[in-house]
This record gives sequence, structure tokens and C-alpha cells, in this order.
Amino acid sequence: MSGEHVELVIPADVRYLSAARVVAASLAADAGFDLDDLDRVRVGTNELLTILIETLDPEHRVCVTFASDHNDAGAARLRISGDVLDADDATPLTVELDELAYRILTAVTDDYGVTASGFQLTVSAS
Repeated sequence: MSGEHVELVIPADVRYLSAARVVAASLAADAGFDLDDLDRVRVGTNELLTILIETLDPEHRVCVTFASDHNDAGAARLRISGDVLDADDATPLTVELDELAYRILTAVTDDYGVTASGFQLTVSAS
């Protein structure tokens, strides 16, 4: 599955988070992630998407891209990024992580970040 990617466009509404979690978990399972790592993928995807969507107006859409490859140690890795569509480029997002979100994301991801227009996270199989 190396180098493959999938894009999912969802409305900026928490009702659609489950679609992103299912796609992320499915791709991670195909890449060889075990059950604990699948949970990390689902939790990380849910946390960052929730934080992003809660800052948006409902008329926005989010394009979530899932890409799988292998890290330097050869372990399967899933990179997930989200970009806000239909956004006013002149007004960057103001997304703040609270202490709980910070702790969750630090625990379940290899790397994560929030940009002026979206987010990215990486989870590797252990």
C-alpha cells in the first residue's frame, strides 16, 4: 500500500467525523497496524478533526487526505491531513489546543500540527 492516498471531503459538521475515522482505520488496517495502533489512528483523527470543525462555520467543507508509506525503521505509517475548502484565505484559522487535547495528541500520534488552513498528523505502527 506504499504511496497510496485517499481523499475524503466532508461538511464541517461533527456528524461526519465517523466517516473519517472509518477511512483512517481501514487504511491503517490494510497497512498492517495492530488493534492498539488502529485505536491511536481513530483517536488522533477524531481529536484533530473535532478541534478543526468546531472552529469552522457549517458551510465549510474539509478535505481529509490519507496517505500510507513506511517510516525510516520500515514500520507502516499513516499520514492524515485536512484542509478547509471554501475558506477565506485572508482569514487564517485560529485553532487552540487545550491541555487535554495536547496530552491526547501527544500520546496517540508520532507528529501532529495545526496550520492556518487545516491540520496534519502521523501515526506509525508499533
